[in-house]
Amino acid sequence: MRHENHSSLLARYGGEEFAILVDVDAVTAVCIAEKIREQVKALAINCEYPGIGGLPANVLTVSLGVASMTPQEKSEPEFLVNTAEKALYQAKRKGRDRVVLG
Repeated sequence: MRHENHSSLLARYGGEEFAILVDVDAVTAVCIAEKIREQVKALAINCEYPGIGGLPANVLTVSLGVASMTPQEKSEPEFLVNTAEKALYQAKRKGRDRVVLG
């Protein structure tokens, strides 16, 4: 995956989760996530989940958690993953179909 002149990596992370690593600042990362959210929703894939309340639409949507860090000598990759995961869960708790920066 390429976004303008930035390299990135897309990987499946868990059952319904994906990780996208992009070498950009936090503001640009949120813009990329928002574009992904809008494009998935625009596909208008019919999606009905009986028994699961609080879903924002009857079409497939995504919630995205965004985290950003500047790598340093003592940086731990787990910090980035944990921050993004917390932001994802916050997006889901706030009603889904949204982007949250952790």
